[in-house]
Amino acid sequence: MSNTEDNTSSRYAQRKDKNDQYRSKVLRFTFQLSIHDSEVREWFERQPDKGAYLKRLILDDKERQLKGLQERPVSFDPLTADDCTPIDFSQEVRGKIAAVKLESLLPANRTADHQLVLVNGVVYGNTCSCINLYSGKRVRWKTIEIIGEVKPERLPSWANDRRLVIEQEKAMKESYCRDER
Repeated sequence: MSNTEDNTSSRYAQRKDKNDQYRSKVLRFTFQLSIHDSEVREWFERQPDKGAYLKRLILDDKERQLKGLQERPVSFDPLTADDCTPIDFSQEVRGKIAAVKLESLLPANRTADHQLVLVNGVVYGNTCSCINLYSGKRVRWKTIEIIGEVKPERLPSWANDRRLVIEQEKAMKESYCRDER
């Protein structure tokens, strides 16, 4: 029974690794038109060769994405414990820029853009609520998966810029919510 469970979990892990590798290589493109938007639908119907038009849109978008990936203006070198100071999670941690341990990330994601997070606070004791600085997505990490607060001199310039943008967006949302009340 145990051997069967091991084989099943091993196959699952292999399949998951293959899917993660595939997802890290593939660029995605989503094109959506509302069928209820008559103006857009009429414009699209007037296009002489709809298939060629969509294909050109998709290829142009992929070309822009590839160009953006190839021309990364800043370094995305991973951060280590030497680049950080330990965080005492019993104190106030909101607003600190922290780095996630490389071992906690998928091999394809072991770069600073996946490592750097803006800490929102501690949730449920040992889980940290954060925002990924590069993507802007909300994420949660266990406190043991956080290396520490990134030293200001080791912080990439793009990360500080992103933090300012995230804080401005947050302030705008809060003022919008207050105005609705």
